[in-house]
Amino acid sequence: MNCIVTGGTGFIGLKLCESLLKLGHNVTIIDRNKSRMDIVIKKYSSDFKFFNMNVLDCKDYIFDHKDCIFHFAANPIVDIKTQDYRSYFYDNVYSTYKILEMCKIKKIKRFIFASTSAIYGNAKTLPTPENYKPISPESIYAVSKLSSELMIKAFSERFNIKCLVLRLANIIGETSDHGVIFDFIEKLNKNPSKIEILGNGKQKKSYLYIEDAIGFIIKLFENDKYNFEIYNIGSDDQITVKEIADIVKNSMGLSPKYVYTGEKIGWKGDVPIMLLDIKKLNSAGLYPKYNSKESVKKTVINIINNKFHTNIDI
Repeated sequence: MNCIVTGGTGFIGLKLCESLLKLGHNVTIIDRNKSRMDIVIKKYSSDFKFFNMNVLDCKDYIFDHKDCIFHFAANPIVDIKTQDYRSYFYDNVYSTYKILEMCKIKKIKRFIFASTSAIYGNAKTLPTPENYKPISPESIYAVSKLSSELMIKAFSERFNIKCLVLRLANIIGETSDHGVIFDFIEKLNKNPSKIEILGNGKQKKSYLYIEDAIGFIIKLFENDKYNFEIYNIGSDDQITVKEIADIVKNSMGLSPKYVYTGEKIGWKGDVPIMLLDIKKLNSAGLYPKYNSKESVKKTVINIINNKFHTNIDI
């Protein structure tokens, strides 16, 4: 199958591209960041095409003779530090519109979208199912993803495009380059005696290892018996921020002082408690190999080993 992956050099996108290539699919990567491309080039030098550009700058011919688009490109920053929200509209909402327009014009019949668990906001029902109402996002990022979801549903119904929306929990792994685990390791690397923890450390969320996430995405992609479907992609348990800090400091062999910023949330727009209902995923025969704690431990050890060239066992 001829596939396009936008955001194909990102943490999740790159792993997805590798899996698609291993399965024999033709892959076209669109990403304005090429920092990880050497990984793909070494393994699959002749099996893919790469366009180093913003999705909004793509020429129409790139979408010729394609069967499926995985739209994973986005501005992923939840904790925005400025008042410039335009990037969320252009990079998240408008880019989704452009890709959907290409699906319509080029008659591409399959579209898979990376959304987020953040769209649920502070849900009153935990675990939170896909049909939860009312949805009330807390961040501009989450609003942009929900806006895209609604547009995808409209295009799916109007132009007969098979669309999958994947509401991702916190996906982590050895090549994670942002998020709480990466931040803790970076902080302790700079100052082993102290670690700042945003909020009160009691924030509790689900984490899914990248291996599980990619496996789920591929299996759902291989089943085309749908028109428009939404799936929660996560684990069925939680772990607190303090527990993550404990795993990181123990793995690094340190005893730092914990310094909390004191709020219930880590930043404006943060959702302190998140747990996805994954029964729909289970009904498709898909279950995580690793729970949240195991995913965190595996990620921490792999990042430390890669970063410091050590060999800590999991």
